[in-house]
Amino acid sequence: MASAQAQGLDTATPPRNALHLEASVTADATATNNVNMTPVAVSDLVISVAPSLRVLGRGAGWKIDGQVGLTAVVNLQNRGSDRLLPRTDLSLTTQIIDRWLSIDTRVSGTSEQASPLRGSSSTTSTANLQDTYLLSFSPTLDHELGPNARVFARSANTWLSQSSDGVSTRSTLQKHEAWYESRPVPLGWRIEASRLDSRTQGLSDPVLQHDVLRGVATYAVDPQFAVNLRGGQDQVAYGPNNKSDKIVGAGLRWLPSDRTRLDTSVEKHFYGLGWNLSASHRNPGLSLRLDGGRELGTYASTIGTIGAGGSVATLLDSLLASRITDPALRSAAVQDIITRRGLAATVASPVQIVSDRAEIRSNASLSLGLLGSRHVLSLRIYAQHTQDLPGELPLGGLSGDARQNGWSLGLNRRLSTQTSADLTLAHAQTKGEGVNLGQDSTDNSLRLSASHRIAPDTVVSGGARRVLVKSTLFGDANETAIFAGALHRF
Repeated sequence: MASAQAQGLDTATPPRNALHLEASVTADATATNNVNMTPVAVSDLVISVAPSLRVLGRGAGWKIDGQVGLTAVVNLQNRGSDRLLPRTDLSLTTQIIDRWLSIDTRVSGTSEQASPLRGSSSTTSTANLQDTYLLSFSPTLDHELGPNARVFARSANTWLSQSSDGVSTRSTLQKHEAWYESRPVPLGWRIEASRLDSRTQGLSDPVLQHDVLRGVATYAVDPQFAVNLRGGQDQVAYGPNNKSDKIVGAGLRWLPSDRTRLDTSVEKHFYGLGWNLSASHRNPGLSLRLDGGRELGTYASTIGTIGAGGSVATLLDSLLASRITDPALRSAAVQDIITRRGLAATVASPVQIVSDRAEIRSNASLSLGLLGSRHVLSLRIYAQHTQDLPGELPLGGLSGDARQNGWSLGLNRRLSTQTSADLTLAHAQTKGEGVNLGQDSTDNSLRLSASHRIAPDTVVSGGARRVLVKSTLFGDANETAIFAGALHRF
């Protein structure tokens, strides 16, 4: 595999106190034969302009990372909807007391696919988009009390506002957790308490309030391998329902090297088995992740998050971790590869169905990334099953009962020092269950593009795509489109 220098990446260590601002603008023109992705196709020429400001900085006691921007979409023949789409995600961490207290703040505004049953995330249509604005404030206490003891407490508070088709929803999400840990040498223990409180404006009862008290006893067989037993108590309130039960389970952790990790646990809850799995391996040219779990959640608890390995940036960051050890410089290198090679920002992930009910969420995903001197390959396979938590449900409420599965495959090849070609294939399938039975959809897409750097700060691109959508709720639709655009960094 190629070195960082062969990839054209600057590996010099950045200054400890620095704020880097990079302005850019992207302009695209798309000629599509189905601008609204409906069974009755109408063509249009869609122009989009997206100014953006990339922010990356760190100093004594602070770090900031993200971007601020928006996208203006204009349909020249007025057959689609003109929109201003938010495109902002900015995170700030402030160290209040060194090695004791910090505060994480995040501001986000995005436009994403509103429903997997209508339209496609692969087109320029604005008919199936939902605007989401997020503000989070999370004070955290984290302190090492000695070589083998640690105390942690965090209060994550999130406010959400969403709008789609003229309908707005506001939600709040609070997750409080605290734990004390005595590390295994070879015996250790941990006591933890947490509360998840998810509420939607207009509902008197919480969508979900989940309290957990848990104890964990750990035995380290050796420094790389440890097993644990766990037990505790669940207390759950959702709508007018209340449930309480004991928790019993076990887990293990295996760390054969600093590049390979396996962490898993299984617990018995009142709703059945709950489990979590996180396995990863990386080397300078490969990143492999397997993640999964079954736990309680709500629609609001998934907003603003993306599954592990669920973005090209995450895969590239893992691939470059051993080549570029500085996080700030690695983040800049990741963005440079994405821009220079015309890579997609995300890989396949399930689209959450709007719901105002507590849910049992089962999910699994496999992510693979390969980075060579001329190739970048990304593969993501996922499956998700969402079920309403049994009990008395609000009349006329929205349900997210469904099974989703899909995959995406991206292959990017550097044709020359300035030119790259990109191929993306994607498939997604949704099958409604419960009150959503019979609401099914399938989404297949093919995208082929090329990009060329005509100047140090300017990249032009162009390509074509084909999208096929089948929906029992909205009808079948397909699209063929060609597009061209340019990105300039100031």
